[in-house]
Amino acid sequence: MSAALLAALLAPVLPAALGGPPPFPAVVAQAQPDPQFVAPGISRADYALRTVDGPLVVHIVAVDPREPSVRFDAVLAHDRLVSSGETISSMANRTGAVAGINADYFDIGATNQPLNVVVTNGALLRSPSTRAALWVGRDRSIGIGTLRATLDPAVDGIAAAVGGGPQLVRDGMPYADPNAPAPEETNRRFPLAGAALRADGTLLLVVVDGRRPEDSIGLTRPQFGALFLGLGARDATAFDSGGSSTLVARVLGDANASVLNVPSDGEERPVADGLFVYSDAPRGTPDRLALRPDRVRTLP
Repeated sequence: MSAALLAALLAPVLPAALGGPPPFPAVVAQAQPDPQFVAPGISRADYALRTVDGPLVVHIVAVDPREPSVRFDAVLAHDRLVSSGETISSMANRTGAVAGINADYFDIGATNQPLNVVVTNGALLRSPSTRAALWVGRDRSIGIGTLRATLDPAVDGIAAAVGGGPQLVRDGMPYADPNAPAPEETNRRFPLAGAALRADGTLLLVVVDGRRPEDSIGLTRPQFGALFLGLGARDATAFDSGGSSTLVARVLGDANASVLNVPSDGEERPVADGLFVYSDAPRGTPDRLALRPDRVRTLP
């Protein structure tokens, strides 16, 4: 069996097309995605859609937590609760992650402290609030919902946790989260970041580009929830979004993770924390070369 075929078999299956029930806008056309292998149990794809409301670009990283070489952790900016902030690509490459996404809302421009739970390497660094969170158990189980204020990772078996919200899907149904942050933004279009857990156990990390009318108009929160339902989500939550929305993954041929989306600020925003995916798979024999020239020149 070739290394390329083996990689394909080890990667979670990504959909050939995107869509969702109303209020997700009807899809008029979409380009065929080109799913890419990241590491065993991890794959990614970019989707370009034309909807009745305008263009959309969606970026997805799919992770199978049952793959033995996959592990997760939360990372704080510069490993501190109070910091100057750090970009997601910097956190990923500083810690050796192969993929990651921004997570919690934070005290922007001041302490930059995340506003909800943080569990890193099994240690509780900040207690849960009433907002939605995503956690990963030491047994590789993944949960999305609200954690109790008396959380004890050692007792509850939690290895990593990050805050977010609002929860958009609960038990396979749309969910109107009563503890949604900034509820006045519910029906505004934004770049959005979030995560979903499918019934088969696959975790999806998703960013929708926005604030670029010619390329991607973004989604409202209910539309984001509908997209997650179309992806087969059992549970799903948004994370801090807008200019904070950042999804990174290691591209074939690269040693470090790269930003997959187009940040709406024009560059990556330093944020408070993120959820990251690591691969302990051994390096194999190269199957092929990926060549990307820095520039192309035509000679007479």
